[in-house]
Amino acid sequence: MARPKDENKRKEIINSAFEIFGKKGFESTTIKDIAEQANVASGSVYNYFENKEDLFKATVEEGWNDLLSEMEKISNSNEHPLKKFENLMEYGFQTLENAIPLLKGMLFKANQHEMLHDNLEKFYRNIEKLLLEGKRVGLLNITDDPEQLASGIKIIVAGVLFSVAMAKPEEMQDEVKRLKKAIRLMIEERLIKR
Repeated sequence: MARPKDENKRKEIINSAFEIFGKKGFESTTIKDIAEQANVASGSVYNYFENKEDLFKATVEEGWNDLLSEMEKISNSNEHPLKKFENLMEYGFQTLENAIPLLKGMLFKANQHEMLHDNLEKFYRNIEKLLLEGKRVGLLNITDDPEQLASGIKIIVAGVLFSVAMAKPEEMQDEVKRLKKAIRLMIEERLIKR
């Protein structure tokens, strides 16, 4: 009879995987690295995950679930719409900085694209919801064309993700600062109604 799986141990393995994949990327990470970080035997990892690919997928899914859940909390808060957008941007960029090797794994490994696509669609919809709220309360001047709005969001988010993913590791923080500044300026100069 198989022993029941300890959900806390599984969560600790995923947290450790997120940290190690985040530092080293998919290719350079080993199950042994993750097991050591989680303070479990390497064999224990295989009680929860079939292989490194399965663990990577679970780690990415957990990361996306956490990100999207936090985005929902921010979007549904009672904050002013512009404060929500600022909080969302700060949280999103912080998450991006912490998970850039995971992002690179999803962007540049052909068999990882599906993990990125579906979650990005949810991400886009959260941003769209926030922008439409700003428009509804008279703060933002955005297009009435839903297709144009959705395309604009996709272009900006994809540009940010690709730009950060392509930055040299030593230049990533500066790139994030430049992108945040550019997005803030775009909102202040082009979207906020005066």
